[in-house]
Amino acid sequence: MPKWQIEILLLWKVDKPKYNEYYVQIMNIQSKYFNFNDNLKSKHVSSSHYTGWNGLLIIKLNITKDGIIDNDYIETNFPEIFNKEKVVVLISGKLLVDFKNKQKTLEEYDSINYFSDQLKYSLTCLEDAELFIISAKKIENSTSNDLLFFNFKKDIKVVDLWGGKIISRPYEGKKLNIVLFEIKKGFQFEDKGHLNEQVTWLINGSMNFYVRDIKKQLLSYEGVDIGSYDLHGGFSDGAIGFDVFYPKREEKKYKNNILNKVHRSIETHGYVKTFYRILKYPFV
Repeated sequence: MPKWQIEILLLWKVDKPKYNEYYVQIMNIQSKYFNFNDNLKSKHVSSSHYTGWNGLLIIKLNITKDGIIDNDYIETNFPEIFNKEKVVVLISGKLLVDFKNKQKTLEEYDSINYFSDQLKYSLTCLEDAELFIISAKKIENSTSNDLLFFNFKKDIKVVDLWGGKIISRPYEGKKLNIVLFEIKKGFQFEDKGHLNEQVTWLINGSMNFYVRDIKKQLLSYEGVDIGSYDLHGGFSDGAIGFDVFYPKREEKKYKNNILNKVHRSIETHGYVKTFYRILKYPFV
């Protein structure tokens, strides 16, 4: 018997109302494909977004030079993730970040993991930029001032999730996972499914994808939202893209290297604050 069926059976024995709610939710989840089409435009910013069945929110932003994204922009246009954990990933261009009076220039694959929108911050475009903001509606509100800068290619250790023809760089946030993958031509895989919502999209290349019996060729800036425990897989023509999971995956291979966390904390907070943060929030 598959693990998910065992979990449902145990839930039925312990809490029948919750079992009924959970069962109905799973049975009504529909995997589907999507693409990013601009649907919100201003002078310097155009955006599109996709919202998944479990509340995952993927926002794609294209910003021209001198355009600015700040906490007011988030509150006005995406209030459902205001004061919730967010990860910003810069795909191309250059941004000047002013975050709680800490300035940093972001370039390709530089990223920020932050939580609260209470304090003023801004991302000013120095060169035409393309970026994603990743969050989830169901993440609880936070007043945390934690702030983490990292680069997906320089700071995230490569993990073998699927074998030799795919390079995977998993980042573990507090409540979600983001995996940057690079797939060589000819790579083929199949996954029997999992409880977590998974949203996958490409930023370059293409692959033939299937979920259940629904097949589609995914191209750049097209994606798929995978239902709970839905069989899925594909065959790559060579592609770069992202997987996002919510709730986050608990398997060890989706965890960050602890030393990377310490090094990034030192860069962000300094040695003294990092020491006291480790004492207050020891790594498990």
